[in-house]
Amino acid sequence: MRYWKPNSTISAPSSALFTPAIAAFRQRYSKVELKLFERGSKAIEATLIDGELELGGVLQPVDTEMFDVLPVSRQLLWLVAPKGSRWDAANEVSLADLASEPFVFYGESLALNDVVLNACREVGFMPTIVGRSGHRDFMAAMVQAGIALLPAPYCRRFDADVFTCRRVVAPEIRWDMAVGWRRNGYLSHVARAWLDVVREMLPANIDQDFMADGFPRAKGSRTTRERLAYSLIRAAGKPERADPHRAVTGGRINPLA
Repeated sequence: MRYWKPNSTISAPSSALFTPAIAAFRQRYSKVELKLFERGSKAIEATLIDGELELGGVLQPVDTEMFDVLPVSRQLLWLVAPKGSRWDAANEVSLADLASEPFVFYGESLALNDVVLNACREVGFMPTIVGRSGHRDFMAAMVQAGIALLPAPYCRRFDADVFTCRRVVAPEIRWDMAVGWRRNGYLSHVARAWLDVVREMLPANIDQDFMADGFPRAKGSRTTRERLAYSLIRAAGKPERADPHRAVTGGRINPLA
């Protein structure tokens, strides 16, 4: 997962998911510097709790006693296998049918590691792990040695002459991203400005493919959950357009993970 650190504190999940928001934020607040770093969801949760970050990109579910969230994307994990594997002819793949396959897994510090591992345990097997990475491109590169489970939007963009990608079912494994912040915590003007931009640039439907060209954006329209998140932010202070000079010199920012 990724997060950006201007001279303050905020963070963001997939860079592809947040690219439109980053571009819009940079255009609107050109004097605020956003720096890209990498950190897993579990590490971001810890830094939100200790106050190092104000906002962060987190994998749901999270502890709602500790965090408030703004959901931004809801996707499924798909199987990624080398072309020519026995999965070429399948329309979808049951997770239990992968029990004998060697897995390219997520890094142990990443929340998705626990999500996939628990799903495998629930259907009765412990995966054989032949490699680990926190980077989807590296995981795909290692697929010649096994299989991987990756979010569907990325799978749809892999070369079909090299990879076979199929939906995983029984159970479906979700990759649900959100912007999270410490419950009842203080949010600076810049943090609230970043949240406003993220809302504007969200997909109109968070289930849709966020990497598709020209997909409709929310453009300020809010779901019930988004309106709740907005009301929480208003409770922390008026979310008027941030003064970028004050943002840089007087607070912490940190985009999403």
